[in-house]
Amino acid sequence: MGCTSSKAEAGPAAPATATTLLVTGSKEAKAVVGEADAVDRALHQQSLVIRVAGAELYRSFETFGKMDPFVVLEHLPAGGRPREFARTRTDWGGHMKPSWDHTCRAVEVESTDVVRFRLLEKNFGDFGTPTFCGEASATVRELLQGNLNTSAERAPAATLTLSKHGEETGRLVIHAGLNHGSKDGFGRVSAKLFESPVARLPGSSSLFALKRKGETCPESWIGQDLARANAELSFYEKVRQLRQVTSSPSGFHFLLPFLLDYEGVAECSVEGEKVGDAPKQLLVLENLGSVGVGRCFRRLDLKLGQARPSDPASKSRLAAIRHSLLEGFGSCSHCEGFRLERFEGPPAALESADPLLDLGGGKLHGEVLRRRARKAMLQRMQAAEMFMHLINLPSASGADRVDISEKLLRQVLSKLSQLAVACRKAPAPQSWLGSSLGLTVNFLPESKAPEASVKLFDWGQAELVMPEAHKDFSPAERRERAAQWRQYIGSIDELSWEAARCYHHRFGNDHVWREVHFAVADFDSMSAADFIGEASLSLDEENPTVEMTLPLLARGDAVVFGKNGLPSTLTVRATFNSMPLDRKDRFRAFWQVQIVSADNLPARDPLTGSSDPWVSVTAVGGKDGEFSLQQSSSVVPRNLQPEWNESFELALAVPGSRHLSESLDLVAPGIASKFAGLMASSKEEKAGLLSWASALAHAADRVNRGLAPAPVAVPAGGELEEPAVLAFDSGSKDERSTVCGTFFNTC
Repeated sequence: MGCTSSKAEAGPAAPATATTLLVTGSKEAKAVVGEADAVDRALHQQSLVIRVAGAELYRSFETFGKMDPFVVLEHLPAGGRPREFARTRTDWGGHMKPSWDHTCRAVEVESTDVVRFRLLEKNFGDFGTPTFCGEASATVRELLQGNLNTSAERAPAATLTLSKHGEETGRLVIHAGLNHGSKDGFGRVSAKLFESPVARLPGSSSLFALKRKGETCPESWIGQDLARANAELSFYEKVRQLRQVTSSPSGFHFLLPFLLDYEGVAECSVEGEKVGDAPKQLLVLENLGSVGVGRCFRRLDLKLGQARPSDPASKSRLAAIRHSLLEGFGSCSHCEGFRLERFEGPPAALESADPLLDLGGGKLHGEVLRRRARKAMLQRMQAAEMFMHLINLPSASGADRVDISEKLLRQVLSKLSQLAVACRKAPAPQSWLGSSLGLTVNFLPESKAPEASVKLFDWGQAELVMPEAHKDFSPAERRERAAQWRQYIGSIDELSWEAARCYHHRFGNDHVWREVHFAVADFDSMSAADFIGEASLSLDEENPTVEMTLPLLARGDAVVFGKNGLPSTLTVRATFNSMPLDRKDRFRAFWQVQIVSADNLPARDPLTGSSDPWVSVTAVGGKDGEFSLQQSSSVVPRNLQPEWNESFELALAVPGSRHLSESLDLVAPGIASKFAGLMASSKEEKAGLLSWASALAHAADRVNRGLAPAPVAVPAGGELEEPAVLAFDSGSKDERSTVCGTFFNTC
């Protein structure tokens, strides 16, 4: 893509001020040179392209034989350092009248920037130091000569006078113009829109922080090294083209909000680069967010279409450590579902779960091993635990935490349901297995409440298949792609189903909470936790404040004794609170359960003679005990008298509240009326998931058949009598299949 840039060879240093020696025979061009506004506007949208035609030297700089000249072009930005951006080929034996006819790659410049041309000739091939023969400089405005609508191939010739130490040594003929459209097969973005140079994101060698000038949130974009993302370039280019088509929706417009915004490719200078290094080509992508930068508070990345590694709890301790640390990713016998790969901004409970605690703690090991061990632990995390940590907001407590957590989880559930419906409305099956889903929690400047975002990214070898391309595949390949697409949709169905179950059990109880069960265990990062003891606390709204020191009991109700021989105890507190009047539209009250401390715990780790205690809290409520909510405390390493002072809220909903129904009906028409029945069947996990997936398929079909508006408004149609269908062409009209969860025939 243009000429190759390399380290500049020997020559004079950059002059303090550039001397312009430009000769042109075009009077009309000279008259236009002063129109600075027009030049600046043109350079804001396009880049400079220079074609070096040839030169004439007035004398030979070679001791014997003929000279082998070449030209180095440098960009001198105002107030910046010079950088080589182009180099012609060597005209071997060109002597005093070399000819190159070399078109350099496009370079982004300002009208007042200077381009310096240095003519050198090689000695002894590439082994000797090149001899400097002369140089010339000119501003970009002078080089263009007003040719703002002409390419370098058609621009009139301009002659530059070459000089060396005040002596005129020759003339250089060049053509300067602006590039008109990218010939590289991708859209381009001006690097002048971003602050320069750009810096690598911490912990990444291929991602760069792009700070856009003049934006209120300058961290909205990142740059991905094109050299490591060539496979994703064609995917993003198709997405960009689809976003530009607004007249006739292709069916992909339902999916576009879930794909990262892509602007094009920018060539940016990188922080720490050497003088003369070529700028790096970066894909300009929407920034999902990095915790601690901008408004991002928490971020989760999940792989879709891949199973979670098998839990090593049943393995021996040595086998578990080997499995997690040496193999890292675990073994996957088949590819379905999803698994957690990354959790940025974790709450204290998750942060304290050090995966290397059994090996002395993360501080004793290198960053690579810590990161790999953390990833292995996250990959084994179940969905219920993942959503529990997602909405655990340490900055709020009491009524505020109940209110904010409910809104956040409702947003996540709505967006995941909307994504599941959007996938079913794609006009052709896609090969997206192995891509990632990013779930971020952002704090907006104008609002104190967080906002959830769901985006798909990390396409790798994924394709964006158009309907026309799908029809060109063989019947067998169409069936294979349809099967992969069903598997992909099934993973999103499962993720949204787990979010729905989490919401139902945490915020759906409109009756009472009856009991809280506490289980104290010794945290083991590489094997199953060692049970220490359990205790229970009954809740009664007539007795709004309870503080008790409970004895810890073993499985057979025997009292647990600590290492010091005294009975083990757990101190807890529970308080019943009414919701403030301005928030009683969703919740009438909540219990606040506090884990205070434990005393006289036994040692469960023979290597350390201590324990790493944590507490699992399970609340049971509802009319018939149909609601069950589980949360967990932080891990206190090596402590037999731990103190937590951590609180959890048990919300009690207002009967008949429709906040969730209204949110779901906006994105999946008709599913809200089935929500209660679906949750009633959630005890049968497989049957509940299939029913949920079928309901999402019916929601997509309601829109397709005109029984409900597109997923942005409240639906107006009734219930469907017939099963929903996916209209994927597989080569036979009789092969359209019933959508029932994740199970289909052929598509």
